Amino acid sequence: MRRRAGGYDEMVRVWDLGTRSVVEEFRVPEWVRGLSVSSRGTILVVYGGSVAAFATRGPAV
Repeated sequence: MRRRAGGYDEMVRVWDLGTRSVVEEFRVPEWVRGLSVSSRGTILVVYGGSVAAFATRGPAV
């Protein structure tokens, strides 16, 4: 199972909960205000006054 997280360090991370490790990272220009994940695994990230989309590898769950 995977979880996504973002924060004040301007990074979005995809965590593999089984191994407790980061499997992907994405940088944005400002701190992450919110994020959402589509059923296909695409991450939508809100930062500053902008939105970015990142395609991820691996399963969406």
